[in-house]
Amino acid sequence: MGLLKRYLNGDICTLEPEHLVGRSPRANLLLSASYVSSQHATIRWGGQHWELKDLGSRNGTLVNGERVGAGVACPLPAGIEICFGREEQKWALVDDSAPRPLIVSEDDPSRSIVVDGEVAAIPDRREPWATIMRWHDGSWKLEKEEELSTLASGQTFEVLGERWRFVCPAGILGTSTVDWPERTAKGLSAGQLLLKFSREEEHVELYLRQDGELTDLGTRSHNYLLLYLARKRLAEVDSGLDQASAGWVYRDDILKDLRIDREHLNLAIFRVRKQFEKAQVPDAACIIQRRPDSQQLRIGIADLKAERL
Repeated sequence: MGLLKRYLNGDICTLEPEHLVGRSPRANLLLSASYVSSQHATIRWGGQHWELKDLGSRNGTLVNGERVGAGVACPLPAGIEICFGREEQKWALVDDSAPRPLIVSEDDPSRSIVVDGEVAAIPDRREPWATIMRWHDGSWKLEKEEELSTLASGQTFEVLGERWRFVCPAGILGTSTVDWPERTAKGLSAGQLLLKFSREEEHVELYLRQDGELTDLGTRSHNYLLLYLARKRLAEVDSGLDQASAGWVYRDDILKDLRIDREHLNLAIFRVRKQFEKAQVPDAACIIQRRPDSQQLRIGIADLKAERL
């Protein structure tokens, strides 16, 4: 995706699809120097390439040393040099690929999270207190312990007291970001999850069977969370509960039974989802479902089989 690098100190700026440069508090690339105009220039994705327009700035914008006329769209290939007002604000476009979904800190616009795939953690992978997820209908969801909501591009939200803004290129809203293999096109609902566990249950292997093919999802410590939730769902179905209602477990019961805290549970949920995403399973985020209003979770696949190794 589009990346600018500043020559003076190596600062990196991740470009949004429409990126304002200047001293204005509204600027995506905020430059406080007095020689930079309030709204100095814009850099935008034109569908095939990035382009720059000077907005009539007082000290001008130079591209590869040549001043750009106000309002004139200037294409920006990778490696091109851009100078906003003076040499101190010289930047290079080091990546000219298409924009991708971003989560940008409103408190520090220079800090952003690139949504790599279908699942992203906020504030980071080590502490996923909130998750941005691609839903099965193509929409994006924000999941927090107490909330599950649909996100639109430009929407702001708060996590741990910090304000964030979701930015998604128009062409990515409502369409998949991944060309899934044909055999997995039906997602989780069309598969069977096989969980194989050792005698002491310290070792849990995962396999996903779809259309007669078996995918090895590997052995991870967080697989035990899936084994726990699978057993709960299987037991309730065996007792006569219908699939739509079976398997929901209160968060506090999970914490007590597994002897973990909320932070470790959130981390395990995020890692499980990324594990399924890495295996190119559509609807990877739905492998763990959450009811924020009642603080319940369950495994998100109905066809389950658990057996000892």
